[in-house]
Amino acid sequence: MKNFSQLLLIITIFAGLSQPAIAKYTITVVDQNKKPVNDAVVSFVAPSQDASKQVQLAVMDQLAQQFSPKVLVIEQNQQVIFPNSDNTRHHVYSFSEAKPFEIKLYSGTPQTPITFDKPGLIVLGCNIHDDMVGYIYVQGKERTGLTNKKGMAHFTNAPQKSATIWHFDAKATNNKSRYKLTQIDQYNWQAEIELLQRAPKKSNTFKARYK
Repeated sequence: MKNFSQLLLIITIFAGLSQPAIAKYTITVVDQNKKPVNDAVVSFVAPSQDASKQVQLAVMDQLAQQFSPKVLVIEQNQQVIFPNSDNTRHHVYSFSEAKPFEIKLYSGTPQTPITFDKPGLIVLGCNIHDDMVGYIYVQGKERTGLTNKKGMAHFTNAPQKSATIWHFDAKATNNKSRYKLTQIDQYNWQAEIELLQRAPKKSNTFKARYK
């Protein structure tokens, strides 16, 4: 954990050195029931970004036998480190075309980060824990944002009339489609997507078993 703490300190320092433009435009994603959608990746074409800016090392942690965050958005050629904060070992892998890789059974923090050099969606799994599923979205030339719990993604550029939206529960053939944006005012837009209606997981508590 000491090495991981030092790593987070370095990342924080780099973050402090960078001065990104202020995000003043917002796209809010809601589902078919008008409820905000968290962890939706929203992207659209905009003027080129500053290619000279310093790209930080990204972190995909493993905590409570889950990937944290569940969805990580990074830029093309950005590096990701995969610390294991659990007390059990994990075997991280991906068969995704954009970046097939594996980090064999390990604990602690790997010494070498993984470079994601192709845009696309990478689905993560653990060879030991089948319920562990995570996603890394590598953006290309488009502007990309990730919605928060209020369903809001923030941008420094104003979008056009539509945007590409991906969500792991989106009800679409490839889970990635273009959606029409409804303009609310000068700085706010909204998009509605249809999500799969998943049944809640069964509880394994004593009370649930003996109802």
